[in-house]
Amino acid sequence: MTSVSFEKRGNVGLITLDNPPINLVDDDLLLELGKALDEVDRSEVRAVLLHAVGDHFGPGVNVKTTFSGVNSKGARKMLAGAIPMVLRFEQLDLPVVCAVQGFCFAASLELALRCDVIVASDDAKFAQVERDIGAATYLGGIYLLAERCGPARAREICLTGERYDAAIFERWNIVNRIVPRIAIHRCAGVGTKVCGRSDKSVCGEQAIASRISRPRY
Repeated sequence: MTSVSFEKRGNVGLITLDNPPINLVDDDLLLELGKALDEVDRSEVRAVLLHAVGDHFGPGVNVKTTFSGVNSKGARKMLAGAIPMVLRFEQLDLPVVCAVQGFCFAASLELALRCDVIVASDDAKFAQVERDIGAATYLGGIYLLAERCGPARAREICLTGERYDAAIFERWNIVNRIVPRIAIHRCAGVGTKVCGRSDKSVCGEQAIASRISRPRY
């Protein structure tokens, strides 16, 4: 069983995270995510929706399997593979929508932040909890947060490790829209609306906006 799948639904490509019981990020999930992005590249979709099965989008990295026994050299090697993979979301000349429910912490939040639009359920909870294990943000979270909510808020989120609800993240311009929990898995409609024009102007606008606003790291 794969932890990530890709499906083409009209002009929208659906990338589904399904790593039970709570969608922890691990090496296998990142590998499968890369394969799903390969399928996006080969398809003719004009927008992508990233979403997760189950009660939670994800609480972050599986610390026991990902970091156990890893020294500084191994950590650098691990990041050298993980960072280029998640950067592929930003390098797509397509709009990417992320639908989030339940817990969205640490590396799972950083995956969402790599997308252009974040739609959250009204019960979603967000946090960068790396400080709890004495680590920095794994996939560039502090930079991605600063892009959306400013450096001061980004430092607060990462240094305190506090949990925030969807309403606060929407107010701070991190989340674009809040929907009832029952509606979160219908967010394919947002992707359909984004790519609904007959031309590729939306893709062009997304590519230009990405190059203007996003730092490269």
